[in-house]
Amino acid sequence: MKITKKAYIKMIFHGIKYSTHPISGILIGKNKQIITDVIPLTHSLLLPSPITHVALTQIDLYCKENGLLMLGLYFGNENNLDLEIHAAIDLIAGQLNKHLDGGAVLLKLDPTSFKSDSSGLLMYSLSNSVWLESSKPLEIDWTDIKPELKKWIENQSYKYLYDFDCHLADIQLDWIRNELLDDYIK
Repeated sequence: MKITKKAYIKMIFHGIKYSTHPISGILIGKNKQIITDVIPLTHSLLLPSPITHVALTQIDLYCKENGLLMLGLYFGNENNLDLEIHAAIDLIAGQLNKHLDGGAVLLKLDPTSFKSDSSGLLMYSLSNSVWLESSKPLEIDWTDIKPELKKWIENQSYKYLYDFDCHLADIQLDWIRNELLDDYIK
């Protein structure tokens, strides 16, 4: 599976902006081979709730209106050293996998590996009801992104990223498209 620069940057920015919070978001694309974008969902504990259902319904509607597919879920734990897939993430990702008729992807932000020359992402796929680290590589041109990413982090560009939690606090914030951020990172 491939991931675009735009999708990668948004996930990293979500993790940086809320570095002491659990984060999650939805992976989207035009086909099942390329993650073209992400929609940041929350910077609090992701729980199956009516609010989560509303957010996922809005994302599903956005995808249908724009010829996109939900491809899976990304997440980062509150503690950077915690690589566990917690029960709530497992449950939501499993439900998303059912909604997609299988094949959902789960990406874990791993800030400890981000400091090296890796992408800082771990990819999982569902096998016999268990999320296992995928043997397939996640394709991303890391070397092309690294210099730009450093500049954007220094400029605090991540402050222009909004998730559904932000939208609940201020309904004017564009949490689905994050167009202000998209314009900034082009």
